[in-house]
Formats: sequence, structure tokens, C-alpha cells
Amino acid sequence: MLRAVALVAIVISIVTALTQLASPAIGAEFGTKDEAIAMVKRVQEKVKKYGVDPTFKTVTAKVREFHDRDLYPFIYTLDGVNVAHGAKPELVGKNLIDFQDQNGKYLIREMVDMARGPGHGWVDYAWTNPTTNAVEDKSAYVERMGDYFVGVGVYQTEQINDNTVTIISGSASSDDTYLRIASDLAAVLNDGNRLRILPMAGIGGAQNIRDVRFLRGIDIGLTQISVLNNFRRSNEQLGNHDYDDKILYIAKLFNEEAHVVVRSDITSLQQLQGRPVGLLPLLTTATCIPLRLNVLDSRLEEAARMVWPTRYRSVYSHCWVTWGMQPV
Repeated sequence: MLRAVALVAIVISIVTALTQLASPAIGAEFGTKDEAIAMVKRVQEKVKKYGVDPTFKTVTAKVREFHDRDLYPFIYTLDGVNVAHGAKPELVGKNLIDFQDQNGKYLIREMVDMARGPGHGWVDYAWTNPTTNAVEDKSAYVERMGDYFVGVGVYQTEQINDNTVTIISGSASSDDTYLRIASDLAAVLNDGNRLRILPMAGIGGAQNIRDVRFLRGIDIGLTQISVLNNFRRSNEQLGNHDYDDKILYIAKLFNEEAHVVVRSDITSLQQLQGRPVGLLPLLTTATCIPLRLNVLDSRLEEAARMVWPTRYRSVYSHCWVTWGMQPV
């Protein structure tokens, strides 16, 4: 007797670690966008306190106040004339309204338009990085300041780790739904240097939870909710009551497909509670994978006792469970 069950309690969930050991901040080595905006504000405050000429000289003199790692201010008139530059003092006095970067972009024109229009915002372009002396992609925060605009930029190649999220998924050696889901998330959510989802092949199940909790560089993992609940239950029994403080359930993704083949006298999945059940995965012939039949009511604690059928037959089992990987 064959019964197709679409809502067996095998669901994919996302978990993320809230670890006590934080990763080293990018800001320790390179300037961040927040720090760039803060430096723009400091330039404006200095202008209000001391006037434009002393401020222009201070910026161009590369004093520590306005020269932090790869962060430095630049100031232009609304006609495109540079009046102060924290990295290239040789540009002071030059009109760069028609200057183009390596990609042919009129960056000063765009900054002028930003200052004259909304008054502030970000402009992307290519510029020399003073720490590497190489031309790199840069994004500068520009804000109008009377008849001038002041800007401070960050180099995007240095910011990529700030905006990259790694997802540990499933095996790359099979047609794994975990890996496809992670790849789909990347395809939908990737947004240039602003956000990058990086799928990683993993083992799945309980190992993905351990990887999220302890493996450096892993931000998010995919696993079955039954496996996650079992982790929580076992940790509670061991007295690890703070485990849930380190693992956060985010969302359910989908239900996995399951097919139950039973004897003719089995008419309900609830009849399988506490009975031996043979597990027959469709995509693996390795070892038996514990699977809780928490059907109809996800709060049920009793589960069928899973056994591995010898040569795909089970003399002692009341049914076989075959487990597919396609969401329904």
C-alpha cells in the first residue's frame, strides 16, 4: 500500500550563530562607510568654527585629523575646481569637471550634480588607493557645504567582507536541494558590493548546525527543523541551557517530499509511533539517517524506531519510508 505524504515533519530551516567571538572588524584596517560620513561631518564642523581657508589648508596638509588609513577628504567648488585634497595636493586649483576615470566616468560632474540636487549621496568611480598605489573601485560620500562640496570615499574592494554572507548548504556531489536553495538565495539577493550571498557545499543535517556554531566564516546554515529540535533537546538534557543563545532559527523554507509504503493493515501514520520503520533514502545507500515521524502534530515527542532494511527488504518493519529531495 503506497501513501504519498507531502507534509511529514522534514522542513528546511535557516540557523545562524550568535558567537561570543566576533570576527575582526574590517574597520581596523580600512575605513568604513560610516567613518567616511563621520569625517565629512568633521570637515563641515571645522569650516563653521575656523572658516574655509584654514580648513582647506588643514585637509591638504594631511593632518591626522583628516587622514585616517585610506580615508581622506577632498573639497571642490560647485564648478568642479579642487580647493583641497587629502591625498593629491597637486590637484588643488585645477578644474576637473571634465575629468574621466579609467571607465570613462565623469566623476566630478556626478558629484556636482549630487551636491546641487539632493545635496548628499554616494558616487561610485575608480581612483588611486593611497595605501596600494593601484586604481581601484571607490565609493565616495559627497555632501554640499555652501558653495562647495566635501567628500570622503571608501575603496569597495576592501569592503567586500563586510557585505558577504556565507551559507553552508548540502553536498555538491548529488542533486541536493540544500545547495540549490542556497544558490537561488544568492541569485535573488546578490547586489554587487552591497550584498553578496556565498553558498558553500556542506554535509547537511546536524553537521551544518555545528558548522554554524563553531566553524569560522560560516554565517548561516540549512538543516531540518527536526534535527535542530533534537540538538536543543539533547543540550537541555546535558544542562547546556545557553545553547539557544548561540543559535537562532530564522525561517522555514519548504517541506521535503516523503513517501510511505505500508502494509495493508496500517491506515494512519499515527499507528507507526513507537514501531520499527525502515528508512530507504532515494539518493544515498550509506547509513540509516534518523528521521522523526512527528506527523500531524509537530509537538509529538514519540518517534518511530528507524532501521535499515537489509537488501532493501525489512522483515521486521511495518513500513518503508522513502525520502526524496524535491520540495512540494
